[in-house]
Amino acid sequence: MVADGIDLAKFGDVGDAQRLRAEFRLEPQAVAIGNIAALAPHKSQKDFVSAARIIKNEIGRARFFIVGEGELRGALEKQIRESGLEREVIMTGFRKDVLGILSLFQCFVLSSYLEGLCTSVMDAQAMGIPVVATRTGGVPDLVDHEETGLLVEPRDPPALASAVIRMLGDEHLRSRCVAQALARAQGYGWANMVEGTLSAYRRVLAGQELSSAIPA
Repeated sequence: MVADGIDLAKFGDVGDAQRLRAEFRLEPQAVAIGNIAALAPHKSQKDFVSAARIIKNEIGRARFFIVGEGELRGALEKQIRESGLEREVIMTGFRKDVLGILSLFQCFVLSSYLEGLCTSVMDAQAMGIPVVATRTGGVPDLVDHEETGLLVEPRDPPALASAVIRMLGDEHLRSRCVAQALARAQGYGWANMVEGTLSAYRRVLAGQELSSAIPA
């Protein structure tokens, strides 16, 4: 498998965090927990909102970001209102300064029940932000449970909430996951993806040349 690559140089300037904290009225003591994804069914932000109800009872200073736009915006806004989370959950809509917002997070949360590799997880790891994610698609290739993040089963908001609370409450676990994810992220550069793709093509072509030389 050849993994997706990201531009590691883009993390050199993620924007003005203080301006963003002021824009979102994020108090100095707030604990920012966020999800970045299109508002689509398979991204399952509804599970993130359900988990937020549980988390806020344990972490009173928690603030939850949903960054992205899509067809489920109305349904999510309704769920947030009905859950009494209007103050705690911030829906940013589509943003061009995603990395700046990501830099505010104390924990990045992926709630999808269907996923590819998820470059947002890669971005979070490269920025030293602890990750809690669902065990789906290619995510386990990025997140080793209890080593580079925490994994839970999809569509299980209590488990998702428990993992976030654990990550934020266990400094030793958090430090280990961040350090090991940062080390792994050094291999996420797009140049590695290009070289891996070229290498795969070379192997395929070499196999074809070998097979064509074998008599039928």
